[in-house]
Amino acid sequence: MPPPARPFLDEVGARPRRLRIGFTTTGAYGVALDPEIVAPTEATARLLAELGHEVEEARFDLDMARIGPAFLAVYASGLASGIGAAARLIGHEPQEGEIEAMTWNFWQIGKRVTAVQYLHAVVALQAASRNFANFFASRDVWLTPSLGSSPLPVGLIDFNDPATNFADPRIAGFALYNPLYNLSGQPAITLPLHHSAAGLPIGMMFGARYAEEATLLNLAGQLEQALPWKDRRPALA
Repeated sequence: MPPPARPFLDEVGARPRRLRIGFTTTGAYGVALDPEIVAPTEATARLLAELGHEVEEARFDLDMARIGPAFLAVYASGLASGIGAAARLIGHEPQEGEIEAMTWNFWQIGKRVTAVQYLHAVVALQAASRNFANFFASRDVWLTPSLGSSPLPVGLIDFNDPATNFADPRIAGFALYNPLYNLSGQPAITLPLHHSAAGLPIGMMFGARYAEEATLLNLAGQLEQALPWKDRRPALA
């Protein structure tokens, strides 16, 4: 990774150049966005245009039929490796009931992934990462909602339910685009630019090319001046 041109703190107050910014209000992999998220995203796109940036709609999606199983193989293998390391430290493997059911289920899957399956999965994820990186060849920044809905109520998803898994649409729809950046290693930043009718924050996520954190910090500083949020507080009971 190339070293930054200057300290990141210096980038916060620096005015960004005119950026080519894509945005979308369409959910990834067929997930429908919460309507309360759509309007703030469109409002942010309009603000960016008013600030002098070039803004257009741009969508990127993944082939989840291929990427889903690949992600599962790598994630479950990594989890199994971590649990194995912890087991060596404490002197025994965890028993059912000592860890959340969802974690237990992924651990069992991870122990069954073969080396060949793991390597095939890595190749599939790397291909998806390169496709996402190529998406930024014609734009500097991509704007999406940070999450697919307002914050979920505590306890809505029971991780001790043996049937709970990442395929749960409530989890996939909530995480939305975040896994793309986990996958590619590209930088992203979330800004609490808006709030829901209940006063909860609605974040806007901005992604950029690999190693272009400075671009995002420049833009974040500009947006915080245009739409400050530090004194905004929800009315909590």
